[in-house]
Amino acid sequence: MSGRGISKLGLPSDKYRVDLHFEDFEPQWRAECEDSERADLIRKTMAEDPHCGLYDGLRDLPDILKRAFLTGEAPQSLASAMHLRKMRINICGAIWELIEKSGVENVSAFTVIPESWEYSDDLNWEDEEYYPSVRIRRLRTALYNLGAKDANGWVIAFYHGEYEPNSGVYRPHVHGFACGEMIEIVNRLRLLPNYETREWLPEGGPSPVYRRVVISRKLLTDLPRAVTYCLQSFWPSRPILLTEEGERIRARRKGRIPEPNHTNIMVQMHCWRLEDITLMMGLRVTKDGLKQTKPVS
Repeated sequence: MSGRGISKLGLPSDKYRVDLHFEDFEPQWRAECEDSERADLIRKTMAEDPHCGLYDGLRDLPDILKRAFLTGEAPQSLASAMHLRKMRINICGAIWELIEKSGVENVSAFTVIPESWEYSDDLNWEDEEYYPSVRIRRLRTALYNLGAKDANGWVIAFYHGEYEPNSGVYRPHVHGFACGEMIEIVNRLRLLPNYETREWLPEGGPSPVYRRVVISRKLLTDLPRAVTYCLQSFWPSRPILLTEEGERIRARRKGRIPEPNHTNIMVQMHCWRLEDITLMMGLRVTKDGLKQTKPVS
């Protein structure tokens, strides 16, 4: 992305403040306590494994998070719940306003779960293959190849992930919104092997993800709730359970990723920027919010 980055969006007007209109949005005190708890967990994990090369040069992360808890000032880190809370208020408010101006009837929510993005506990964190900026760039290229360049409308989405504890697999994906002709462009991802719907794996077992491109065709309602879902505040642990019939289902309840995996992802997020985890097409960031660069239709 060129020009003003997504992290430079300012505080929206009260009309679009998700923290004022969405009762389940995390309060400031909860984000402060979360940073303190993260600091304690990371410090404990580092003490138990002081020679882990992953932490070299990042040993100050617990102090940064604990300082945020003590002072109430959010650090510039995606590992901080306080920082993400502030950014979510600004960004989700801008998306809310954008959807209303584009026309709710022209916008669809979507989730894309590329098969090649999955990785296990034993990955090489220094391999650029796992950088969210690289993955977002490849997803953007796939959309361009499917016709995004000539399509009216826009797309905005954010890199997120879940950890499946039974298999030790991280499953990154994107949540977002598409408008106008870009809805069909996102839908065309299903035609590519990396995004195709698959009930069974080639070796015969059930696929952990059936639909890798999910587009809601329902009219968007409760926009404060909807827009906060596209940029979430943490990566959860969510097991896949096996029913008596052999069907795999995702547990409804989400929890904290167990250590040391929680620390691993926190350290990684500390190295990322919001711009690294953002997919934005047909839009630009201005001092007045998100602006379309192409008509909706």
